[in-house]
Amino acid sequence: MDPGEHILRYEAPGAAPVEQRVVVRVNEKNRTLTAILMPQAAPIAAVVPSPPVEAAPSDSGPQSARIPVATWVFAGVALAGVASFAAFGLSGQSDVANMRAAGGCAPNCTQGQVDAARTKLNVADVSLGVGIVSLAAAAWFFFHRGPAPAATALDLRPDVEARPGGAVATIRATF
Repeated sequence: MDPGEHILRYEAPGAAPVEQRVVVRVNEKNRTLTAILMPQAAPIAAVVPSPPVEAAPSDSGPQSARIPVATWVFAGVALAGVASFAAFGLSGQSDVANMRAAGGCAPNCTQGQVDAARTKLNVADVSLGVGIVSLAAAAWFFFHRGPAPAATALDLRPDVEARPGGAVATIRATF
């Protein structure tokens, strides 16, 4: 039905017809209406008004602008993970470059020097993984914050799947 005011007429054999005034709002669907049909002999046809329906939130209202706290938390963790990746990655690469440079210790570096550079690079790799997974989680919470309005027929579903040697992130769109 189009949004606006409508008059619905209910009829059944052996019963008096009943008319009901209904206001249909934008994006409203699956609303239940009730009408009681009385036998034809009844002098007055009974009409049971439907319960009042609150106005559907508009796309620009505060309800649609509300972003779940989990989105912000995971976005912050993603930002920290990427920053940690950059800091530890650059520091580890710098240590390796200094060991390989002219005047460096390569190939006779101590185990402590090699371990320090390797630890920095491993922390960088783990930080990048944490950042990517957190970003995917933030996106999931952002896109799954509630039912989409009836006018919107786009459904986005992010997914992360572990694979040998890494992971695959996908976003499925249905429209």
